[in-house]
Amino acid sequence: MQNLRAFGFILLSFIFLVAPASAKSDEIAKDIQDTLKAETVTQQQLVETVDIQGNRRLKDEDLLYYIKTRQGDVFNQAQLERDLQELLSLNFFDKVETRVSTSPGVRGGVDVIFEVKELPIIRDLQFEGLKAVPESDVLKAFREQRVGISKESVYNPVNA
Repeated sequence: MQNLRAFGFILLSFIFLVAPASAKSDEIAKDIQDTLKAETVTQQQLVETVDIQGNRRLKDEDLLYYIKTRQGDVFNQAQLERDLQELLSLNFFDKVETRVSTSPGVRGGVDVIFEVKELPIIRDLQFEGLKAVPESDVLKAFREQRVGISKESVYNPVNA
């Protein structure tokens, strides 16, 4: 029993002596991590500009709504890829010819350029040999069946 008390006393002494040192070392480790994070952020490049090229019908500000990368942000290649995928998911752009690229900025940062190739718009549909059914009925059936072809819609050759 006396051995158990001696062991308990030693254990408590150890805890009281080591705990403050451990807390201090945790505090020092946190300070080092904060310093490293601050140095890493200062070494990372910032986005200087975000530009969209190739758009004719769609406005820059409308497209920028879907892009999360902003001027002044820390450059993040993974976010750029997500932004490109977001633009492509709108189904307004050619998936092969639309891309994102970067170039060195004048202040040491990064200029981001989204190069888009808009898909053409269907201006008119002409039906040849259609006599028994009115054109409006065919267009209505297209809408109901979700064919995806109508006047003033985006023409996507993949879906044609």
